[in-house]
Amino acid sequence: MSQKDAEAKCKTEGATLSGVQNKEEMKWMGDELIAISGKNGRIWIGLHRTDQCMSGGLTATCTPLSSFYWTDGSTVGVSGFKWGAGEPNNMNGQACGIVWAAAQTMDDMGCDQTVTEALVCGKIATF
Repeated sequence: MSQKDAEAKCKTEGATLSGVQNKEEMKWMGDELIAISGKNGRIWIGLHRTDQCMSGGLTATCTPLSSFYWTDGSTVGVSGFKWGAGEPNNMNGQACGIVWAAAQTMDDMGCDQTVTEALVCGKIATF
């Protein structure tokens, strides 16, 4: 499924693709996918490249910490940003993001690319 399909699937549950608040959450996501499926894989998360950084690779303005933002409306900051080596590279205009389960690192990916392994949905708790 594409990132748009993943977001639509979350919406059917009253949720949205989740951001990653910190490295502990990323570890949990990776560990859960491996425990459930028994394999390494990719996980769609709510991450999108900023308009300012859409047309190129890393620059002084578009750094690994400033090129992307969380789309879920509740995750804040960059403590959850843990990019794989050489990422984000914006290869072929990659505007969305995934987590690699085993490596527990992020990678930029084309929003229309297919990820079949997993997605993480979340919603703000209500009491």
